[in-house]
Amino acid sequence: MSNPFDRYNTRAKINQRQRIYLADPDTGKSTGDWIDIRYSLADDYAEAREQVLRDIAIQGEEGPAVERSARIIAPLIAGWSFDVECNAENIYQFLCLAPHLHNAIIEKATTEGKLYSTASPNSADGQGESSISPSPRKEQKTA
Repeated sequence: MSNPFDRYNTRAKINQRQRIYLADPDTGKSTGDWIDIRYSLADDYAEAREQVLRDIAIQGEEGPAVERSARIIAPLIAGWSFDVECNAENIYQFLCLAPHLHNAIIEKATTEGKLYSTASPNSADGQGESSISPSPRKEQKTA
């Protein structure tokens, strides 16, 4: 007998990466560069974020808000197309120089719609509930 919770397991999906293609801030034209973003629920992001928050608590945080934001957002970046190593220091430098990307990265990382099917049992007429809204409840079994 299968576990009744298996159908809601999104663990594999939350550890996948999403790609953002970058554009020149002056022209809006694609540069061909990209960055890979972790979901905010991803295991490796959670671990890295906790370490950043511990470091901030221990060392304190001074400096411009963009630098503080860059430190917290940096663990969301999982890879990139640049010809330099994708490591913590380079990610931090990139984010400090490109604060216009902070909101786009956060939005992409927290967009969990891709984790769920868009179909819903009640959506045939276009009036159904979203895929993450609860369906009418079945009577709960009690022990």
